[in-house]
Amino acid sequence: MDESNFEKLNGKVKLKQTHTKVFPYKSQYPIKTLGEFRTYIICKTNTGRKSLSNILIHVVKCNANFGKSLLSFQTAEDLGLIKQVRGQSETDKLVSEYNDLFTGLGKITDFQLKLHIDETVQPVTQPHHPIPFHIREKVEKEYCRNGSR
Repeated sequence: MDESNFEKLNGKVKLKQTHTKVFPYKSQYPIKTLGEFRTYIICKTNTGRKSLSNILIHVVKCNANFGKSLLSFQTAEDLGLIKQVRGQSETDKLVSEYNDLFTGLGKITDFQLKLHIDETVQPVTQPHHPIPFHIREKVEKEYCRNGSR
């Protein structure tokens, strides 16, 4: 919580000294902390569910270089505002459920594919594309190793 929001509490909360360092995103330098206090927060999610969490709030000195009050990841998760997905991914679930489809060579049996080709279209060859500069050295080494084909 920033200093200006803390002052709106009109002295209803007493700060305790803290030794915790709070760092802004991508910064090496901590924000000056004025203290900390514990309180309960009730949050009503957009699904109508209410959650209660006892959280530790750090009060920081106001600074124009960073934003206002923020919730930590843990607090936001405790309040049900965000959800961290753990465990098996959707891909893993599909692979395990349909394992027979993901094993073997993948050859289709008892099926003949019909390609629809428009005979009126003139076939063309594509021009050679230059090798991207960042992989030229690898291509040259491979070419020299295998010889010209």
